[in-house]
Parts: sequence; structure tokens; C-alpha cells
Amino acid sequence: MGSKGKTNKQKESIEAKYKLDEMIGEGGNAKVFAVIPLNAQELLALKYLSVRSEEKEQRFLDEVKIMKDNASISGIMPILDFDLDNYWYVMPIATPIMKWSNDMRTKCTEDPYKINKIDYSSWITTVIKGFIDLTETLGKLHDLGIHHRDIKPDNIYYYKERLCFGDFGLVEFPDNNNFTRNDKGLGAIFTIAPEMKRNPKGADGSKADVYSLAKTLWMILSGDEKGFDGQYSSIDQTHGLRFYDHLKNEYLVEIEELLYQGTANDPKARPDIKQFGNCLSQWLSSYSDRLKKELNEWRFVANRIFRDGVPVRTEYQDPTAIVRVLNILASSSAMNHMLLPESGGLDFSYADIAPEAGFIYIYTKGGINVIKPKALYFESFQDSRWNYFFIEAENVEPIDGVPVSRFGDQLLVEDTPGHYVKADDAVYGVYDYDSGVPLPMGYKIVNRFIRGKFLIVMKLSPYNQIPSTYDGRHAMMGNEELRNYFERMQKEIAYGVSKGYKEEEILNMHEFGDHPYPERQPNLCLQINVDEKKLPKPDDFIKESFKLWDFSEFIQEQMENGNIAFSFEFKFGSYSSWLYSSGWYLCSDGKIREGNDESLEKYQVYDRDVAISIVNCLNDSIQNKCKGYDTSNLNTKCHFDIEFCMIGKPHHLFTKEEIKNEMRNADDRRGNQLVIDEDGYAHVLPTDIRHIGFLYPVSNESWGGYNNYVGRYSSLDTLDETYRDMLACWLEYLRLGHHIHCDTNQWNNVEDLLSEIVKLY
Repeated sequence: MGSKGKTNKQKESIEAKYKLDEMIGEGGNAKVFAVIPLNAQELLALKYLSVRSEEKEQRFLDEVKIMKDNASISGIMPILDFDLDNYWYVMPIATPIMKWSNDMRTKCTEDPYKINKIDYSSWITTVIKGFIDLTETLGKLHDLGIHHRDIKPDNIYYYKERLCFGDFGLVEFPDNNNFTRNDKGLGAIFTIAPEMKRNPKGADGSKADVYSLAKTLWMILSGDEKGFDGQYSSIDQTHGLRFYDHLKNEYLVEIEELLYQGTANDPKARPDIKQFGNCLSQWLSSYSDRLKKELNEWRFVANRIFRDGVPVRTEYQDPTAIVRVLNILASSSAMNHMLLPESGGLDFSYADIAPEAGFIYIYTKGGINVIKPKALYFESFQDSRWNYFFIEAENVEPIDGVPVSRFGDQLLVEDTPGHYVKADDAVYGVYDYDSGVPLPMGYKIVNRFIRGKFLIVMKLSPYNQIPSTYDGRHAMMGNEELRNYFERMQKEIAYGVSKGYKEEEILNMHEFGDHPYPERQPNLCLQINVDEKKLPKPDDFIKESFKLWDFSEFIQEQMENGNIAFSFEFKFGSYSSWLYSSGWYLCSDGKIREGNDESLEKYQVYDRDVAISIVNCLNDSIQNKCKGYDTSNLNTKCHFDIEFCMIGKPHHLFTKEEIKNEMRNADDRRGNQLVIDEDGYAHVLPTDIRHIGFLYPVSNESWGGYNNYVGRYSSLDTLDETYRDMLACWLEYLRLGHHIHCDTNQWNNVEDLLSEIVKLY
């Protein structure tokens, strides 16, 4: 029968039992369709041989045989129906592994304990558990002499709560009709083992499966189905898993060691499938043990830095060698934290040679540090948790005209390689805010250190568990002193443990964390004159006399006009029980009376600037009245505040265009705040002079300076949201008549807001 006749017969055989739906897969020799049985409604997958030859037909028969004969082994997609004469079989619908993994990863949420960090732990542990299941399946097949030889993401599925192998079209098994040739490659293009390209007939199928599974594991973890060429390298930025954003903070030691071994060019250097699974199980065991993870990370890092074994101590002076070591440390989430001179610390991501002679870049989450290293020291101890790297920077001349911080650095722009200018306005991409001359492409904002010492220890190092060691004490020591200090701490801990203390208790003892060289610490404390006479608190005096105080000298006759009235509330203490909830107010006769007093006639003014002037005079007067008492906290404990209320309706409603103009014309070098005045006009006020937004009907959150929120260089990304929020708050003001500060907004539709606002005009 010709091929056309075979095709018709195959089609008749399928359509006698199934209704074909859409095509869901296609390979070189076969196609896969979603089908529905004629006697049921369940959606299934039907694979049929679409390209015929003796070899292809026999491989199809072998595939069905292996999957049927080994159906009792977990992890093999089941065959539900088949027709060997017409070369088709039916399987359940399952989820391809790449889709299963990617869907699971996209559902990962932010870590509740870390800002802007997604918690991928559930995803990566589930993937590894799935691959452990696959190794168990392959192990059983390998014990029977069966080798898949076509392992790739397209041939692995998630079905019934586990990963399963499908598509055994290139399977090798004892006594099969072997069509494998020694001069033609066999396997998937991106996961094929090198020996399967050169001589598949003579290759060890079990070690070829290991290679393909290792490549497949990399593809699933990275999300890249194209793979990488050759043997895995953890320090190769083109494919090292640590260089992927979603994996850079993950623990990967055993996985990376497995990928390196599993993709070795020599099949004999690869693990067998049981060792493959054991390695993944070891990773799973380590993943939940933070200390074990960090010690394994150290071992992994040390093997890459010190190829001939870990020395007791060593020193690097060549910048290229220093950069190499730092980049290896940066690749480890356990070893990439650097304590800075003076105080604090940051994770660093990588290092590079800088254009300025002898200098290097160290990239951190806080920016780019530029230093001229004198040396990088490494010191090791019997307890490797205490191992450290110590960078000592050369003392160099500062750049003229730029202040040096207490950390020993200058904030600069490297506009061209090795050339620096001040960075005051660099956030705007210009040399100077007023001139607007743009910085060239490729400029860097850097912290150039003119001195300093930097310490790198494990994140779970005992040294990092001492609360006070973040004070930069390491920068006050040379390397010899620092090593001696580490040795002394270890001896003190050992002694304390021998006396029954736990290490954690000792590390948190105040005395243990004392500075080893207190005389070297800078004196940052305020000088206090202990001989100064201590004055009595004014509380009792104020309580007894405030009702008698006379502020009539500050009372100004004012005609009622405008849409807003300002009054002056007297406050004493945060929660004084003798001041009732109705409050106390300045009255028109200059006296202070309680808010529920029938004779209360609040003193009111109708001009904001006048109100500010009066409240300043009132508070200065309180200071004078309390002479002879301790008035250091008087402004916060006893003072007048300004209140206001709406007394007339506005005649204008601000527009988005008005807000845009106000934001655009503001100076971003200052703090700013958007407000709406009592007449309905928008204003952006500078907050570095005085914070008076609360004296306007509506005020927005303040915008900090040098953040490009407003001004000539801003993209005004928040304009639409800001306009909507201000409308919502304006509506509240019109309804309630008192100050509204924008923080939350329940409205989404601007047109609805405008409709409600217009009703109140």
C-alpha cells in the first residue's frame, strides 16, 4: 500500500474512535492533537506518526512497547489507547514542564521579611523535588538497560502531581532492532551529549541521559530553552545561574556542582543517575539549614578562589587578582556582604577594573564605589565561620571642590573614563541644573574613596552576629590587629562555652561587643556641661497660670472675608487629662478659654500669612512667660497651633493642566508639597523653608528633593494619580470643611469625582 493509502487508513482508524481538536505539538516524525473520544467528553492527547519509513515505524513501535511494558514505573506518561497497525497512541493531557515551572515562578510573592525581594523558595524546591522524582524513574529504567536518549523540556510533563517522561521515540533497550548509526548524531539539539553527536552507537546511553537531564535542569531553572554550549561554569556570566535575577539570591551550591559534573565532556567524569538524584537530595537537605548553606557556600567559593587548597592567610596586591577574588565572593549570597569604613555595610554585586590607574570599581546596591586597593588580605581559621577578606585602600588625593564624607568618600560623576566632576545635579543627567548641559552617554555616579578599609565576612559569621560590630571598628585596625582581635574573640567564646554559656548568649553580651580600641573612636557625642544649673519643669506653673495669661497685644482687628478662617488652639502635653477633648482656644479678648465655654468667642483671622505671624508671636510669648523654667521642650509640650475652617465656597476648580504646570515649574532641588488653597487653586510649595501644607484645605505627601518628582527634568510619572487623589481629597474638604491630607483614595474614576464636586459649588 502506498503512503497515501496508509495515511487514509490511519485517519479512518483515528476518526473511528476520536474527534480531532487542535494540534498541540509537532516533532520531526509525529504530530500530537487534542482529541475527544466519541463516547466521552474527556480531552486527551493523540500522537500519530506523520512521516513514514521502516526505521521511523519501528521506533514508534518501540516507543509504545517501552511505555506499555514499563507502565508500572512511576514517572512514565501512561498510554490509554493505541493502534500499532496504524501507528498512533493516546495519552492524558498534561502540562509541559517549562509551562508548569514558569507558571509556578510567576506566582511567587514578595518575601515578607525583605524589601523588593521575591521569595522563590517554594518554586525552586518544588522543581528540585520534581527532578529527584525523574532521577528515580530513570534509575529504574537504567537498571533494566533502557535509555531515553531524547531528554529535553518538550518531553517532560507535569501529570498527577509529579513530573513524567514522555516521547520515547529514540529509546534504547536490550534486544531492540537497533537503527542507531555510528556516523549520525542522535538526540535533542540543545541537550544532546557530545558523544551522542560523534558516535551514538558506541555511547553509554545512561551517561548520555545524565548529560541531557543536567542540561534540562539548567533550562528549567534559568527559564531558557536554548541552553548553553559545552560544560557548565558557575562563573560564566553567559549562563551561570547566579547571574539570573531570580536566582542571584538563591542557594545553588550542590546544583551548580552537579551541573558542572553532569555536563562534563568525558562521560566517565559524570555521575550516574542515582548520584545525580542524591546530589539534588543533599541540596534539598541543605536548603532549609542556613548555617549549613553558608558553610557549603564557603567551601564552594574557596574551591574557586584557592585551587590548591585554602591557605592560612594570603595577600593580593594586583588589582586584576583582587577583582577576580571579589567577583567570586560577589557570586555567593552568603559571602557578598561588605562592612564599610566608619559604619554600616552593603551587599556587593561585582567588581571591575576602573580607568583611573590602580583603581577598581566595586558595585553595590547603594551605587558604585571607586577605590585604589593597597591590598586584599585573606585570613582563615580552624572554624571557617570566622574567615574574612579585608581590603585596605590607599590614601589618595581628593577631587577639588567636593566635600569628603565621614566615610572617606566623595560623591562624584565620572563623566569620561577616569575624569570626575561634582555630582550635585547628576540625578537629572546634567552637569548643572540651571544650565541643563547634559552629561555624556555612559557617565557614572560614583563614590570615590580617598581612604578606607572594608571587611567581608560570612553573613552568618559570629562576627556579624555581634550587634555592635557594624560600627566600622575594623577600619581602625591594620590586618594584623584585626586577625589578633578575631583570635581573641574565639578564645573568649571557647572559654564562655566551657563555663556553660551558649555562643549566641556570649555574642550578645554588651561587654563582649565593646570596641577593642575605644581610644581610637571619634567623639561624636554632644558636650554636656555637668555643672550647669538644672531648671525646674514648667508643667505646674503652666497648669496654674495659663488661664490668666493675656495675649491681647497680638489681637488685630480683621474684617471677615475670603473662604477660610484661622483660629489658635492652645495645647499643653500630649495626653493631659486636665485639657478636655473640646480643646482650649485664644479668644478675641486675648484670653484662653475652653472650647465648650458658652462665652467662647474664638479669635479668628482670614489671612494665612497673618495667622502664621500671630502664632509665632504667641509661642514666643509663652517662652517669655516661662522664664526661670526649663523651656528646652516647650515648643513641643506647650504651644499654640493654627486651626482653620471653611466659611465660604471656592469659586475655582483646579485642573490637571494647572497641577502639571505647578509641578513642572517647581525646583526639584528642594523638598516640595502640592496643596490646594481655599479658592480652589493648586500650588507647589517648597518645604525646606517651612512646612505649612497643613494650613491649606488639601495637602499632598511631600516630595523629597533630588528625586526628580517635579521640575524641568521630571517625566511627571505621577501626574494622573496625583490629580485624581487631589480631586478626591478636595471633595472631602468640601464636605467636611477642614484640612484633608492625601494618603489614601477610594476613587478610581475622575469623571465621577468631578460630577460629585460640581454639586458642592
